[in-house]
Amino acid sequence: MKTSVITYSKEEELANTISHVVGFILALFGLVFMFIQANSQLSFWGNVGVWVYGVSLLTTFAASSLYHGTIDGRLKLFYKKLDHISIYLLISGSYAVIIFNRLMNADGYVFLTALYGMTLIGVWFKFRYVHRFKVVSTIIYIIMGYIIFANPMVFFDVLERNTIILLTVSGLFYTIGTGFYLWKSKKWTHFTWHVFVLIAASLHFLAVYRELIS
Repeated sequence: MKTSVITYSKEEELANTISHVVGFILALFGLVFMFIQANSQLSFWGNVGVWVYGVSLLTTFAASSLYHGTIDGRLKLFYKKLDHISIYLLISGSYAVIIFNRLMNADGYVFLTALYGMTLIGVWFKFRYVHRFKVVSTIIYIIMGYIIFANPMVFFDVLERNTIILLTVSGLFYTIGTGFYLWKSKKWTHFTWHVFVLIAASLHFLAVYRELIS
C-alpha cells in the first residue's frame, strides 16, 4: 500500500521550507564562528562536543528543508525519515555539547549512554514506522529532552545560572511547539512548529555560546 507523505498545501510547504532554510543559514554562520572560537578555547573533547552539536543542528534544518521542499514522492519519503531521525540526533547533540565540556565523569557517561541508546532505538523505529505512532515518538522526544530531570543537580552544579535559564526557556519552546506539531486538523500548525523550533534552537545556541565561549 502506497502512503502519501504530502499532507500540507503548497503555501504551507513553501513556508515550511523557507523557515528551515533560514534556520540552516543562520545556524551555519553561527556555528562557523563558534567552531573558530572553540578551537582556541576548548579542550579536544570540548571541541568534539561542539562539532557533534553543530552537525546535528545543521542536519536537522537541512533534513527538514529537503523534506518540505521536495515534490518527488520517493525522495520525500526518504527525507521525511531523515527529518524525523534528525530530531533524535539534535536532542542527543544538544546534551553532548554540554556533557563533553562540563560533565566528563560517570554521571555524564550515564546520560550519554541513555541518550544515544534511545537515539539508536528511535532511528530504527523511524526507519520502520515513519508514518505511524507519531504520539509515541513525540513522547520519546520529550523524554529525551527532559532527561536532565533524572538527576538535575549534576547539571546545575556545573552550569552558570543564566545558562540554566536559557536552556529551560529553550526546552519550554520546544515542548509547547510539539503541540502544534501534533495538531494536524488546522492549517499552518506545522509552520508554527517550525517557528517554535527556530526560537528554541536560537536560545539553546545562545546558552551554549555564553557558557563555553564568551
